[in-house]
Amino acid sequence: MPLMHSESIVDQRESLVRFAATNDSSVLGFARDHYRMIARFGRFPHRNAVLGRASTPAELRAIEAGNAW
Repeated sequence: MPLMHSESIVDQRESLVRFAATNDSSVLGFARDHYRMIARFGRFPHRNAVLGRASTPAELRAIEAGNAW
């Protein structure tokens, strides 16, 4: 789980490898969703307010679309 929740793209790639090895499609789906967010934005936008970061309009749309865990 730490790899899936990291904002490092390197960690996200490793997360995909490790979760794919579990053969659990449900968990792998979550890992893919997390990877896509980091690949797209370089961070998890739903953390922005807590971390004092400004959100871009695209990030706000992603959060509104349900991409917040």
